[in-house]
Amino acid sequence: AMMANVRETIPGGVQVKTVQQSSEEVDGQTRQKVELQGIALSFDDVNDFVLVLRRSPFLDPDNTALISSSRIDNPETISLSEDAPQGIEVRQPKVVQYTISAVLSDRPASELLAELESTLAVGLTSRIQTIQNLQEQGDL
Repeated sequence: AMMANVRETIPGGVQVKTVQQSSEEVDGQTRQKVELQGIALSFDDVNDFVLVLRRSPFLDPDNTALISSSRIDNPETISLSEDAPQGIEVRQPKVVQYTISAVLSDRPASELLAELESTLAVGLTSRIQTIQNLQEQGDL
């Protein structure tokens, strides 16, 4: 659900290349952390991405931060057809390589029901609704 939310809100000039998940101690609790690495067209695009991530209901805004960013040569290559004139050199614009770290929200899934439904996490939302119905009926 968190990655679906990222996919829907990522700025146009940003690509995520890798996502790594690990655990981290935050305020005496072990919490799940994700590290996103990728490239963007500009530093502004990276900044916008961090701001979007901080607004995600699935992430802790206080523990979402840009770890590093630097301008690099574009790693994508352009291949010209064999019949292209000789001596043509194609230079890609430089891009920004970034690393962002974010700790997952500690809000219970039941509080994220609307967001989970919007990301089509159907199985989880169905289980949460069943539990809530059982609790309302006193069967749980």
